[in-house]
Amino acid sequence: MHSVLAGLLALLIAGCTVDGSRIHYTHYGSYSGSIAHYGARNGEMALAVFGNPTGASDAAFAAGVADALQGTHVNHDVVFVPTAPPQMDGYRTAAVFGGTTQQDICGPNPIAPASPPPGKPGRLGAAYCYADEVLSFVSAEHPPLTGPDDPNLRRLVRSVGRELFPPENPNSQRDTETFPTP
Repeated sequence: MHSVLAGLLALLIAGCTVDGSRIHYTHYGSYSGSIAHYGARNGEMALAVFGNPTGASDAAFAAGVADALQGTHVNHDVVFVPTAPPQMDGYRTAAVFGGTTQQDICGPNPIAPASPPPGKPGRLGAAYCYADEVLSFVSAEHPPLTGPDDPNLRRLVRSVGRELFPPENPNSQRDTETFPTP
């Protein structure tokens, strides 16, 4: 029995890192599923993308990130909309390629190291924000990304999106938090 469990665990671990992406840290401070629903009550979620570790244009890369996020929100019909310049008030999702801190990501200009050059592995910090408040946060590393259609980008962003928008806060027994209104 122990060898079967050890084998299943090895397969699970191998499956989580096949493409070189790995989530290092998650935080769900003020997050709740009801806040996520409320923040996207019009069927859209603003998306601020900072950094671009590919040779694609910033607009094409942001569109690829938005496309990969589709279906990861607790309300699977929510459409992620890249904003330029990024909308910094209200509810939004922020993705910082090059990584950033939980303290900086929801600010108007997240402090981040430069994105890795195309063809190099890097980091991604992502958050669900209300104004400058972090509702949920994920930190991950990724393999080299070639562009907005790269399957590794899609897998990375989908994994991060599912972590940002769980049905309820994994740290609380009930999903009954109150939330700010714009």
